[in-house]
Amino acid sequence: MDYTDFLPASWPESTRLWFYTADQELIGERAEKIAEAAKEFLQGWSAHGAPLQASMELVHPCILILAVFPGTQPSGCALDKVSGFIGKLEQDFSLNLRQRNRMAFVFSEGVSVAEPALLPKDRGTVLGVLNLYSNTVEEFRARPILSTSLPWIRRALATEFKMELKQGV
Repeated sequence: MDYTDFLPASWPESTRLWFYTADQELIGERAEKIAEAAKEFLQGWSAHGAPLQASMELVHPCILILAVFPGTQPSGCALDKVSGFIGKLEQDFSLNLRQRNRMAFVFSEGVSVAEPALLPKDRGTVLGVLNLYSNTVEEFRARPILSTSLPWIRRALATEFKMELKQGV
């Protein structure tokens, strides 16, 4: 599967990205309500009184992306407002969007978002990890999938395998 088109084509290459992974799928009416809340939030989002040009998109049932377009730069206060908005989404929709050890694992048939220890065992071989650590669209498109040979990914997967071995003993 080609993930270079994972992000909306209209987003310029220097668009700044922040990825939020949900602990459950956001689909149907729930996804629509989150999209409405994001649109409303972004309409009033500003940095020192200057409106920010941004978009918040659900690009996978478990991946929400905040994109800030070139020419605008969120300040610390603006980022605090986003953090508050994400916290409100978590509260209103019983979600966890800020779990730092959650990863988007790539399998031959698609992506599964999970903490390494909770990775579905029946999905097959992990081919890579979606690069949700990119800071810009350009970085993501240049390297959408991270190799499982990277040391930190190997450590995350090894932790999962050790847990599996302990459960089997």
